[in-house]
Amino acid sequence: MPPVRDALSDTSREYAIVRARLIASATLIVVLLATLVYRYYDLQVSHYAQYLTQSDNNRIRIQTVAPGCLGTQRCAATRARGTASAASHASC
Repeated sequence: MPPVRDALSDTSREYAIVRARLIASATLIVVLLATLVYRYYDLQVSHYAQYLTQSDNNRIRIQTVAPGCLGTQRCAATRARGTASAASHASC
């Protein structure tokens, strides 16, 4: 009967297993990094103008203010609630 070899005592087999795992891990890391770089390029370079317009639309808001209502606390509170009407600004 041939002697039973322990898997841990076979260094060449161990080396092959570790090397295969290392190559698989490195390949996965490179693929994920390449995907991340592609998405970064796609968002920042390819679609720059589209996202610039969207960000400007999020930031810039045109808001009308009734005449004679600039600076009073009551009118500022009314505008903050979003319930500004001609009647509420008439007393400002």
